[in-house]
Amino acid sequence: MRRQPEEEVALLTVPQIAERRGWSRQGVHDRIANDPDFPEAVLVPGSTRPRWPADAVDRYFDTHPKAQGKGGGPKPRRNQGPT
Repeated sequence: MRRQPEEEVALLTVPQIAERRGWSRQGVHDRIANDPDFPEAVLVPGSTRPRWPADAVDRYFDTHPKAQGKGGGPKPRRNQGPT
């Protein structure tokens, strides 16, 4: 992991990436752990949570779409209402 750059850059946490992509947090963690092309995390002083530059994450997902049926993507929502 690298240190946060001096200029202001929009940084995302795993839950924020998951929300933007419509994925589960575990799906994002799996992609981070298993794809060496995933952008490098940035350490923010005073925080223990890694973050990723939003522009790098967007570029990554533009060039690495989710493979159908391979996990790491959106989970179908179950109907919670009465049937």
